[in-house]
Amino acid sequence: MRKVRYPFSDLSNEPQIDADNQARRYSAMSELCQYQNIIDTFESVASVSSLLVEDYYYVATDFVRYKGKKISFRGELLIAGKMKLIAYLGNAAASDDLCQLLISPLFDVSPERVIVITEGFCYLYSRGREGM
Repeated sequence: MRKVRYPFSDLSNEPQIDADNQARRYSAMSELCQYQNIIDTFESVASVSSLLVEDYYYVATDFVRYKGKKISFRGELLIAGKMKLIAYLGNAAASDDLCQLLISPLFDVSPERVIVITEGFCYLYSRGREGM
C-alpha cells in the first residue's frame, strides 16, 4: 500500500527521512499521545505558534492503516524549521486545508512533548507537566 502524501512542498528543504525512521518517529509521537496526559488544549492553530520555541520539528501527517491489531504508518514525516512551520500552519488554516498533524521538537528515542492538530482543536501532550 502506498503512502498518503500531503502537500508539504513549502514546509521543508531539510534532508528527507527514510521510511523506517519515519515510522519509528511517528510511533514514538503517537505513543506519547496515547499514554500521557493532555497538558493543554487550544482552539486555533494561531495559538500553537507560541509553543514553537525550538528551531526544528518533526511534522507527521496522522494517516495509519489497521490490519488486525497491527498499525502501519501511511503518512509522511519530515523535519521543518520553526518559521516555515508557523507559516505553513497559518496558510493551511486560512485556506481551510489543514489535515491532522503530530508535531514534536526533534528527538532521538522518544519525544518529551507532542502537539496534535485536528480540524477542531489543538492538543499539547507531555511526559511531564511543563509546556513546550
